[in-house]
Amino acid sequence: MAIVSPKALAGTPPRRGLGRWVSNPKAATAPQTVAPLRILVIGAGIGGISVARGLLRDGHDVTVFERMPAVRTGGGAVTIWSNGAAVLEQLGVDMDGAGQQLSTVRVVTSTGRRIATFDVTAIASALGAPTRMVPRRVLLERLLEGFPMDRIQCGARAVRVIDTESGARVEFEDGRFADADLVIGADGRHSVVRGAGAKEAEPTGWCSWQGLVSVPEVTESHDAVVIVGEQGNLGLWPAGGSSLQWWFDVPWSADFVRPDSPIEMIRSQFSGWSESTDRVLAELTDDDLAPSPFPHFRHPIPKQWGRGPITLLGDAAH
Repeated sequence: MAIVSPKALAGTPPRRGLGRWVSNPKAATAPQTVAPLRILVIGAGIGGISVARGLLRDGHDVTVFERMPAVRTGGGAVTIWSNGAAVLEQLGVDMDGAGQQLSTVRVVTSTGRRIATFDVTAIASALGAPTRMVPRRVLLERLLEGFPMDRIQCGARAVRVIDTESGARVEFEDGRFADADLVIGADGRHSVVRGAGAKEAEPTGWCSWQGLVSVPEVTESHDAVVIVGEQGNLGLWPAGGSSLQWWFDVPWSADFVRPDSPIEMIRSQFSGWSESTDRVLAELTDDDLAPSPFPHFRHPIPKQWGRGPITLLGDAAH
């Protein structure tokens, strides 16, 4: 297990040769010859825990560092497409009964004109795994089942990652540091691992008001709906039981001023788009919109986002 005490780290350098192994494109064909590595994962979100599960399964010495005091299990729902479901199965994560399996995704206009219908069951048949909408809390709980919790260190805010002669070093806000053969940045859009030299993500001019709400009469279907109109677009995706993942995407700018009653603003823009939309709007309150909005950002994706013993995962990369 990786240790962050400078005293404890003294005299215990990481194994040599990782940079050669990571940079070598032929390495993927011969990982069996690589000794167990000391690996640090920065970020205990879905991506960080997932990659840690796989690396621990393969016998590596893995520690996950999370800047928050505890692993955050809140948030809305996420779509696990068939390829993602196949990966979770390979990682030994039991997803039976989690969320809601989807059969179709319908895209229509605010006037009801059909734009496209995607047969999700066909994708599931081709890839051998279903597509489902799952609350983030449920997915993280499933990922953490059987996960050695002593491998997660919370309250550890990384501030710098540097190359060393034998691997990489992560420096933390409180003065501690940890050395490793490999560092994986799964620390999101504001990734420290990506580096201070990387170009900052820029706003796209849009934001999402989103969350989960209980609307039984809308969630009985296995169909997900996206509606597009002049005011923006919205999504209504069943997420298991009576839970519905909803979102309303609207234009946004840096000088945005939050209205006194966000739900009234949303209703004024989206009412009448569909019967299900009106049911959801009638159910939502300003409290449901309290965490929103979430501005959309985009940053340039480098052709190669890893360098030697340091690489990225998820939003940290793209």
